[in-house]
Amino acid sequence: MMVRDRPLTIGRALRQIPWLAGVLALYVIVVLVDSTGLRGELFAVTLPSGGVWTFFIGDLVVLLGLIALFAEILKATRTSRVSVADHALSMLTFVVCLLLFLLWSGAATSIFFLIMWLTVIDVIAGFTVSLAGARRDIGLAAGDQM
Repeated sequence: MMVRDRPLTIGRALRQIPWLAGVLALYVIVVLVDSTGLRGELFAVTLPSGGVWTFFIGDLVVLLGLIALFAEILKATRTSRVSVADHALSMLTFVVCLLLFLLWSGAATSIFFLIMWLTVIDVIAGFTVSLAGARRDIGLAAGDQM
């Protein structure tokens, strides 16, 4: 018996927007508002060793990117008719990052480079997880016929 997907609604379509696109947008907004904004200190903590750990806005953006990457990998485990669109939007996010990195001086930072690599990992992991799940489903279906 085939389980039918729910109808595609605006809310379901918006959930397909990659979380890393939000991180990309945050980066662009911070840099457009203040080109030195990524170096802004959020807080500093003196550690028991006497060293001072300083957390910058750029560090926060990368941390949010890592959290978004985790969410994207979880999204890749779902199999539905909109998962192809999810992968396509992740690829589009990577292409936008690559173009910004190459063509916009505001993206010529190590922080942006790391964000771009998060999008690369998202694309590769998304396709890998989806293919592994599809192969498992096909293998189970083939095993059921024996």
